[in-house]
Amino acid sequence: MKKKLFCLLLTLVLVIGTLTGCMGSNTALVLNADGTCVYTLKYMYEKETFQTTLDEAKDKSPLFSGDFTRAEETVGDMTYYTFSRQLTFASADAMKTALTDLTAYINRMKEGSVNPSLYTTEFIASTPFSEVTLDGTTFIATLTGASGSMTSSMSSNMTKLTDNTSYADIGAVSKKLYSNGSIYGYLKSCGFLMDYSITFPTNVTESNGTISGATASWSTDTIPSDSKLIAVTSGNLLTSDTEAPVISGVKNNGLYRNAKLTVTDNVNVKTVAVNGVVIGNTKLKASASKTYKITAADANGNVSCVSFRVDSTKPVIKGIKNGKKVTKPVTLRFKDNYKMKSVTINGKKVNNKKATVKKAGRYVVKAKDAAGNVAKLVFRIA
Repeated sequence: MKKKLFCLLLTLVLVIGTLTGCMGSNTALVLNADGTCVYTLKYMYEKETFQTTLDEAKDKSPLFSGDFTRAEETVGDMTYYTFSRQLTFASADAMKTALTDLTAYINRMKEGSVNPSLYTTEFIASTPFSEVTLDGTTFIATLTGASGSMTSSMSSNMTKLTDNTSYADIGAVSKKLYSNGSIYGYLKSCGFLMDYSITFPTNVTESNGTISGATASWSTDTIPSDSKLIAVTSGNLLTSDTEAPVISGVKNNGLYRNAKLTVTDNVNVKTVAVNGVVIGNTKLKASASKTYKITAADANGNVSCVSFRVDSTKPVIKGIKNGKKVTKPVTLRFKDNYKMKSVTINGKKVNNKKATVKKAGRYVVKAKDAAGNVAKLVFRIA
């Protein structure tokens, strides 16, 4: 599965073409009291599914170079191969740079490596985060959307779902999500595990994740729709927020042939739901003819809703076939699946439901519905 979600997995991508699910990653950041920081990265591959594939990757992947510690871990009823590596940094700024700048990230991975030549953009597709604010009291990080190859391998319908740089097609993903209740349920059903955490020297006071003392964590169930992780040890960044998310691109009760919408918030978009099902993306497009209700909530519980209808079906013109020539009057009937706006014959408006043409000549009939879909028919009366 972005994208929920969320194209959050594998910043270090194996060159393996048969990845099909049952995998995960764990990213942990620690800020020490002396200012130093630790970054721990762990990849997980379900043992039975990936045994052969991993064996084939031994000579190609940094995971087998000796830089990563290999182990086995059981989660639920699945046993995973795990590959872990820990990096230390002299300061929060140094870690922030490495985790947001691809060149710096690759260079840091090369340091102390048994085989540094393996660390190239062919293997490391992106940094863990696209943006990071990090100091002794505040952590705000946006997860990168560049690891979509992992989610797309699980289902071609989900290719863009967790990539917030693209618009997720609601129609393409809804069947997958509805059967599982949400994007989170879909990820879980595929054996996808996603975990992020940050630990401060002092207790966390606010977070859009789960708080446990000095640690804030996010899992498959709690990663926000905008992929922004927030944790603070002082102040009230989240609870002071009284502004609801903004849903732009569509108007409430609007009618569209197709729709693109974006959800934003001054602090954090926690969830976005379409017709009650949580979608792990803040950019959505809808082209299937139906009514949509979008509900967006931020981390403090402020909620916005908008409902709109998409009608992508052209009106139907009955009474004669397109291009046909006849010698008698023609009675035309017009019908639309939602609402007809206008009908013209040779540019002149006629009744939206029925019209009869008697005189000889060439006729161009156009029927336009309220969403802007147009049907055209041409015929002749001799």
